[in-house]
Amino acid sequence: MSGIALVFSTLALLMSGAVLYLDLTTRGVLYPQANLSEDPTHDKDKNPSPLGGISSEPTAVPDSNTVIEAPQSVSESKADEFIQPAFNSKATVELISVKRIKHPEKGTRNIVNVRLRFRRLAENATKNETFDLSDTQARHSETNEVYKQIINSTGLITLQTLPLNASAEGYFWLEIPERTTTIDIVIPKTEMFRNVPITG
Repeated sequence: MSGIALVFSTLALLMSGAVLYLDLTTRGVLYPQANLSEDPTHDKDKNPSPLGGISSEPTAVPDSNTVIEAPQSVSESKADEFIQPAFNSKATVELISVKRIKHPEKGTRNIVNVRLRFRRLAENATKNETFDLSDTQARHSETNEVYKQIINSTGLITLQTLPLNASAEGYFWLEIPERTTTIDIVIPKTEMFRNVPITG
């Protein structure tokens, strides 16, 4: 009888061990499954937040065809009033810019720098057809107050010295009060430039 009891107790022990083995295997204690979320090669977030220091959003690049408009000025305008005939249409005078600058000695802004382009159009120009920039003047467009105090200029530009269809540039400085914003420009032997805005 003692032998039979020993056999039954051994079988019970083996069955208990088998049950325990199956239970541990079911819970994944003996053979745990890999956690893909912690795999270093796994891409956790293909679009990280900008708060992380790197933004996945593309950087905006300005379109190369985009035109940025600049403030209107004499140099940017091709209106007829900024190109006038001279010497009976043997030449043209174009306003490049009419800009207020500082007085080189006083530091005030009562100086207007007028830049011009002179173009020869006719073959029969003579040495007497000369632009004397020291003899130019301006006037207030509304009050007709005359400004003729020339501070500086390129002096004489003779039409005959220019090749046909060639051009030369010149300038003169007029003393004009800061409150004046629009002027008429008078150049000898040239049609008057009217209502010219002063920039700067």
